[in-house]
Amino acid sequence: AFLSSEDPAVIAAERDGGLRPGTELTVYATSRPSGVSAVSVTTRRAEAPRTRLQDLLADGVTPHVGTVLSRHPATGMFVDIGCEVSCRMMPSDIADWSAVPPDGGRLTVYVWNKQVFLGKVFVRPYPRASRALLFEEVQADGMTPYEGTVM
Repeated sequence: AFLSSEDPAVIAAERDGGLRPGTELTVYATSRPSGVSAVSVTTRRAEAPRTRLQDLLADGVTPHVGTVLSRHPATGMFVDIGCEVSCRMMPSDIADWSAVPPDGGRLTVYVWNKQVFLGKVFVRPYPRASRALLFEEVQADGMTPYEGTVM
């Protein structure tokens, strides 16, 4: 597990020489980053539970107010919307970098895509023109017509 150096328990322990191997702590899991075997934890209990990835609605029209975790023109931006994984906004979805809030800033995003098996969520700063069809709603019967756009 990964405990941030900014956690209150770590800061308090620094005054006494730091956390020592064998020190027991009660921690709470806050995220499960994709591609990483470590879970992020904190010693502070959340006021409300984080949303499980499989429960996150990826319809492209539901607004989520999030916190900017990091931002870079080459890699895009990572946003915390209260889900167990952070959300990524691709650089191509950011028209004006000067309008992007700094790290720790708040912004509204829309979940356009989630990949549960990969642990990834993709957001954009604007909603879809209409609600996306959810995977569970697709009738794979070979007869039901669907309108779409080639991308």
